[in-house]
Amino acid sequence: MNIAIIGLSFRLPGASDLDTLDKLLSEKINMVKKPSPERAALFGITEPEKCFQRGYLEDIDKFDPEYFGMGKIEANQTDPQQRMLLEMTTELLEHAGYSTKAFRGSNTAVILGAEDKEYNDLLANLPENAMLTNISSVIPAKISYFYDLHGVSMAVNSSCSSALYAVKYACDLLADMGANVIKIEVPKGGDDTRSYPPFRAKNLNGERESVYFANINRNKKGITLNLKAPEGKEIFKELVKKADIVVENYRPGVMDKLGLGYDVLKEINPRIIYAAVSGFGCYGPYHLRPGYDILAQAMGGMMSITGSKGGEPTRAGSALGDILGGLHVTIGILAAVNARTITGKGQRVDVSLMDSMIAATENTALKYIETGNIPAPMGNRYAAVSPYDSFTCKGGKVIIAAGNQKLYEKLCNEVLERPDMITDPRFVDMPGRLANQDAIAEVIEERIKDLTPNEAAELVLAHGIPAGPIMNIKEILDDPHVKEREMFVEMDHPTLGKVTVNGCAIKLMDTKPSVRTPAPQLGQNNRDIFEGVLGMTEEQFNTLHEKQVF
Repeated sequence: MNIAIIGLSFRLPGASDLDTLDKLLSEKINMVKKPSPERAALFGITEPEKCFQRGYLEDIDKFDPEYFGMGKIEANQTDPQQRMLLEMTTELLEHAGYSTKAFRGSNTAVILGAEDKEYNDLLANLPENAMLTNISSVIPAKISYFYDLHGVSMAVNSSCSSALYAVKYACDLLADMGANVIKIEVPKGGDDTRSYPPFRAKNLNGERESVYFANINRNKKGITLNLKAPEGKEIFKELVKKADIVVENYRPGVMDKLGLGYDVLKEINPRIIYAAVSGFGCYGPYHLRPGYDILAQAMGGMMSITGSKGGEPTRAGSALGDILGGLHVTIGILAAVNARTITGKGQRVDVSLMDSMIAATENTALKYIETGNIPAPMGNRYAAVSPYDSFTCKGGKVIIAAGNQKLYEKLCNEVLERPDMITDPRFVDMPGRLANQDAIAEVIEERIKDLTPNEAAELVLAHGIPAGPIMNIKEILDDPHVKEREMFVEMDHPTLGKVTVNGCAIKLMDTKPSVRTPAPQLGQNNRDIFEGVLGMTEEQFNTLHEKQVF
């Protein structure tokens, strides 16, 4: 695949055009500095001289709302990221030699990397239930809308690393099952997922807070640590000496650059199990690429077989690559722990999101290898079995899965009351049924057209044939089976109060997994870990805290 870059637009500290950028570079002008008192005050910072140095963009308030069809109130409440990208798209088109109207009505796609930040928190006097469009997914949509572009509109939120949810999910499982998990966050801002929706508009302190973060970080202790600072690296190494497992989701090579890769850590602790989840693994031609769930689903084959028959390749409704990556790394960790009891040595566990998705495509590759036919989306049908599909009934759909000859005959005799369909040449064996699925579906749907999904499922189940309604999230939450299995549990949280979080899907009958403690506040366990575990004195703790090491 060849890619041509035909236009350029950017905003950098001190430069918004190539000439200025060239001047900064040639004259070695450093634009990294402390925030001005005015900027610091916006974030409630009273001592900006103690802040980290950063590059700052100027003139972000210089925006012409009328040009982009916005009112002043909307413009003021719109994240500067969105405002700048609207401006930069115009500049990009002009730099490429096109007018801003050149692509109107076309199937031009808008795909960009974006990240949610805290602009909403800086806005004053918002109504309690105000819903602003300051989320990353809206940015490409706004560009597509303004420039009338009809192609794919998609944001990729990397959270500065790949496999974000995979690692968190793996650690959730381990923590739910009793592991002592310490979550490390960057000082000051903390984990990006603290800014992920859904939010509770007002917690017990009257502040907006992420319920997402509370859900995926229960049962964990939390510390802050700057891994770029020499002191932070040494503290991390001291923790590794006492740890069993290190789990990370940086792009391959990042931990090595920090001087904290596996080769370093295993010398410190030969028993350490070092587990890494990334988009494409720690080796192979793609291993240095950034990788996210949607790319794993695309390149792992899942999207090519998902969706309606004859339709476009479709992403699974959840971050399936991340979830499976989390499961795979958990299994790998537990296997490595078991191996360590025999060898006395730790090892590296390498999990790729792409590998996880390929594994999840089941026997799709075998179908191609044996037949030469490339599998395509089939909707809810199964390529090897029929009837094994969703069927329309009164007010919804029901799944009926007659997965073998015996079940098919029971379906025909006892549910459909059509014994002739057993001997019909079209349906006499599985290849025939697969070739005539539409005809079978017509008979089934005629039989259940006056039944609700639950009624249809009960009818089929009464004859020992697998069936079940297609349930939405509300129905799942209300389902008595789900309740008894405790797949959603209520917990007490120090700032959110009562909050519902996901239960653990793994049920150990003797050592029952449970939600014991809420997600930590930022740096909540710093003193417990650094003083209690590492033996740091109070003086050492205070000195390092002043230096913003944690």
